[in-house]
Amino acid sequence: MSDTYRLELKHVEYWDLTQRWTVDFKDRVVARNLVSESWNGSTDAWSTRLAEIEKIFLEHYAKATSPRARTEPAPALGIRIVDPSHPLYVVGAIEEQLMALLLLRLNGRSIATLWVDATGKYPERVIAATGQLIERLTRMCEGDLAPAAAMARKDRTVKNAEWNFAHVAVPTFTWTGGDDFVKGRRVQIAQARRRLGEIVTRSKSENIRQDEWDEAIRKELAAINGLDESIPERLDHPAINDLLAPRLLAYGTGLFDYAEKLVTKEGVVESTRVEVIGRAQKEVVAFYDVSANCWRVGEAQYDVWFKASVNIVR
Repeated sequence: MSDTYRLELKHVEYWDLTQRWTVDFKDRVVARNLVSESWNGSTDAWSTRLAEIEKIFLEHYAKATSPRARTEPAPALGIRIVDPSHPLYVVGAIEEQLMALLLLRLNGRSIATLWVDATGKYPERVIAATGQLIERLTRMCEGDLAPAAAMARKDRTVKNAEWNFAHVAVPTFTWTGGDDFVKGRRVQIAQARRRLGEIVTRSKSENIRQDEWDEAIRKELAAINGLDESIPERLDHPAINDLLAPRLLAYGTGLFDYAEKLVTKEGVVESTRVEVIGRAQKEVVAFYDVSANCWRVGEAQYDVWFKASVNIVR
């Protein structure tokens, strides 16, 4: 990815199931419904306002991903927790908005400044997702964003193509790898199975009392369930990447649609417009449930959407 490109944003829009906000760059900066209010001001004043908004979102992120003392009440996240998977949705929504804010910070600057601005301040997942977005825009400028399935077609359009979560064109969640996270638990479960298996083997040659078997089951379940109690007390000043971000345990399956209108002159891109929709299913994710102060594991199903227009000024 070339660092020579400079972003000149015109319109940035974020929306999910509960909110929608926009930022427009003209003679002045106009932000609508961002942190539940609208704002209009100069470019210089926008820098100060953006820093205030970033602080609010980073505080929300810390609330959603921080362990807490057993006696401390669950923090308010702005929604009523009905389903255990909702905390995963909340964390994802906050991270996506932080990604949009980081993109806004880059307006009018070289993309190389992304790493200077973000390292240590933004979660690693947000930095990685923003880098992915920047690469997507860069490849639009260079005319080689389309996946192979779309590139093979004259109209660069494809529907219901297989998504292996490796296409730059299709936005992906930058989940943290979960192998190390579950390694200890897998060992404990394997050991419990071995010990119970030994009792089953022994039962073939001698009588095993029902209460002995029941007690063995209760003992193993208590040991395994006790692993969920290992969440530490909240740190006074945790580093942003020490917080309890979701972890990917297994990739799922997915399909995507891709459409592109590319305008070139003498082999050089003049403008391009791209729309991508991805549908992912059965991704196994471990996530921290802030309402219960424990880790949960579940299957994630989600849609992603990317739409952008780029005009090249040389």
